[in-house]
Amino acid sequence: MPTSAGLQQEAKGWVTLRTSARSSWLDHVARRWTAQVVGQPQATEAILRLLQRIEVQACQPQRTMGSMLLLGPPGCGKTHSVEALADVLLGSPGALLKINCAEFQQQHEIARLIGAPPGYIGHADTEPVFTRENLERCRTPEFPYTLVLFDEIEKAHHSLYSLLLGILDRAEMNDGRNRHVDFSSCLFFFTSNIGSKDSLSAAGSSGFVPPAGQEEAKARHFRAVSLRALKRHFPPEFLRRIEDTVVYQPLRPAHLRNILELELAKVSRIFARHSSTPFQVDFSSRAKSLLLQHGCDMEYGAANLHHTLACELQDPLYRLMATGQVTAGDSLGVFAKGSDLVFRKC
Repeated sequence: MPTSAGLQQEAKGWVTLRTSARSSWLDHVARRWTAQVVGQPQATEAILRLLQRIEVQACQPQRTMGSMLLLGPPGCGKTHSVEALADVLLGSPGALLKINCAEFQQQHEIARLIGAPPGYIGHADTEPVFTRENLERCRTPEFPYTLVLFDEIEKAHHSLYSLLLGILDRAEMNDGRNRHVDFSSCLFFFTSNIGSKDSLSAAGSSGFVPPAGQEEAKARHFRAVSLRALKRHFPPEFLRRIEDTVVYQPLRPAHLRNILELELAKVSRIFARHSSTPFQVDFSSRAKSLLLQHGCDMEYGAANLHHTLACELQDPLYRLMATGQVTAGDSLGVFAKGSDLVFRKC
């Protein structure tokens, strides 16, 4: 083996390694996970890099397994990405510790996370969210780590950021009953819509962004505007403790079309496996186009598409079941007639 001084002169005997290669486990996770997440390749790659540390158990003393801030407009897949990851790694989209930050807009509500301190009414009766039991509840022998999601972190009272400083810095805290809580086996995800309106308007065709054909330049500008809004809202000491910030791009019509196919396949499985009235549902191409037309909204992304499917597709199917027009074993077809969906069975 050559010495460090002679590395540049000695070429023989060295083999170039591929740092972009994936293990079989990570490749398996990537295939299953990216099949559920549409239109965000940079975000998925960043989260997969975070998972790579876990595979080799690259844990550091008094540090969490990782933290990531997911930034972008509503309906672009931030929360869905983490829930889909929980589905792949832990067997269920709900197998994570999810904190809805809209419920913590007042300072006193933060006590629900760590428990009321001694002397406060309900101190002994209030079980905090952050306990060892809650953190371990969703772990499995195959994946002994906890996914912790703070959804819409910008809506929480600013005292939450102070609480998270110690957790992200030392991976530990003491709750209201002075019990030690260890976060060293946790992955933290934070989602935020902060600056999304400014980012969407700045990336529009009326702005100073290059024409629509130069999508890469528009994406860079969208990211820059989003990050500026992020720095204006969150304290710098909090942002410094987050290891990576990923900016999700607005979904385009082609992405929504792929999401529609995934959601329609999910709807078909739900009704085919119904406990009392299982039946088959198929969709014509015109019916799919109509749903996409009604559900396509560049500001609200997939959230508006999900609302459209619930109102125009699932609710009528439930009504047909409740009125006995559809029975077990039927085959149902969904067609388009004008601006409405038509349901027929054979």
